[in-house]
Amino acid sequence: MDNIFYTYIHIRPDTNEPFYVGKGKGRRHKTKTGRNQHWHNIVNKNNGIFESKILFEGLSEEEALLKEAEIEKELKEKGYNLVNLEKTGEKNGAVGVIRTKEHKQSLSKATKGRVSPNKGNTYNFPEESKYWKGKNRPEDTKVKQSSSQSKRWEEKGNKLKQNFRNKVGKKVLQIEANTLIPIKIYPSIVEASEKTKINKANIGHCLHKNQKTAGGYIWVYKHPENPYFEYVINENEVIRVFENEDLGTEEFWHRDLENRRLEVIGKTDWQFQLENQLPVTLSENHIFIPKYEWHRLIKGTTGTLTLKIYKNEII
Repeated sequence: MDNIFYTYIHIRPDTNEPFYVGKGKGRRHKTKTGRNQHWHNIVNKNNGIFESKILFEGLSEEEALLKEAEIEKELKEKGYNLVNLEKTGEKNGAVGVIRTKEHKQSLSKATKGRVSPNKGNTYNFPEESKYWKGKNRPEDTKVKQSSSQSKRWEEKGNKLKQNFRNKVGKKVLQIEANTLIPIKIYPSIVEASEKTKINKANIGHCLHKNQKTAGGYIWVYKHPENPYFEYVINENEVIRVFENEDLGTEEFWHRDLENRRLEVIGKTDWQFQLENQLPVTLSENHIFIPKYEWHRLIKGTTGTLTLKIYKNEII
C-alpha cells in the first residue's frame, strides 16, 4: 500500500489549543464533513474557523492509525479536552472495508424496487406567484421597482449595513509590526479594511494566522472568553489590550499560576490592586505580581489599557 496517509490535529483559534486528532489522506484534514456534533459545536463557536496541522505524513494507513492513538494519549495526558468519539487507532465505519460478493448481492436485493416516498409529488405554487411566469414585465413596472429599491437603500442602506456589522462583526486590533505598539481597534474586519485601505482578505489571513502581517500591521481578534485582545510574542511574553466596556465590573479579582511582571505601554489612569493593598495608578513603571496572589484591574477613563506581560518572572 502506498504511504499516502498522515495524522493531524485541529486547533481552536479562540484558545489556540488542540481539540481533535485524526488520520487521513488528501484534503481530509481540511474538511468539515463527517465530523461529530461536539466538533461542530466548537467550530461554530469560532465562526466556522479551525486550524489544521499535519504532524506526521508519508505513512501507511496502519502507521497513521498508530500515530493517531499515540498523539491522542499524549494530548490527553497534557490535559487537553478532545472531542474524538470513535476510538483512535482503529478503522471506523465503512472506510477501507472490502465487501464480499454475497454482501453486495444482499444489499442490492434489499434496495431493489424501492420507490422514493416523494416520487410523483408536485408543489402547487400560489396563483398570484404564477402571474408573471413566462411574461416580460412592462418597462414602467421595471423602472418603478428599480426606483423603489434604490430609494430604500438610499434611506436605509447605510443604517442596515451598520446594524448588521454591529450584530455579527468581531472587533479587530491593529498592531504596528515593528514596534508591537497597538494602533487602533475596529468594530469589524470590514471597517478595518475600509479605513486602512488594506485588502480585507489579507487582514483575514492574518487574523486566522495564515500569514504574519497585512499592510505592515499585525491583526488580532478579541479573545471570546476574556475581556481583552491578546498578541502572543513568545511563550513568556504577551501583549494585552483592555477596553472599558469589556472589563465589566471592577470586582474582577483573579490570580495566576506563575510570577508575572507588567509593563504599561502608554499613559493611562487605570489602576491596579493587590489583595490587602490600596489601589495604585498604573504608570510606565513595571509591576511585579507574585504567583497565586489575588489582584485586579480597575477601569479608568482613558478607554483602553495596553500591557506587556512577562510570565515566569523571577524576583
